Amino acid sequence: VGESDRFYEIFTPKLLAEFDATRIKKRIHIKTLLSTPQKPGYVVSPVNREYFEFRTLPNFGLSIVNTIVRPHSFALTTYSEKVLPYKVTNDEVALSYRNFFTALWNIAEKV
Repeated sequence: VGESDRFYEIFTPKLLAEFDATRIKKRIHIKTLLSTPQKPGYVVSPVNREYFEFRTLPNFGLSIVNTIVRPHSFALTTYSEKVLPYKVTNDEVALSYRNFFTALWNIAEKV
């Protein structure tokens, strides 16, 4: 959930291609929720990525915080001038974040 265009300033096309190649080889699926202002740029660049799906949340403002939910943990990355990553490993908290993400996913607009 989230992340501003700063993500693409940091992750160059080359780095993103390397990340995607590894992710696809491992069959890692990504679901991303975006704010509506991010949608046009997103549609132009990575929309056709394999194992990748995204939806938009109308009126959800741009955020510099990216949230990643994994089976036993979640991570927050703040894309400010200095990138600040945080990871919390806790099954109960990860499940709570997963449920929150799923609720947002279900109300988000398909693209």
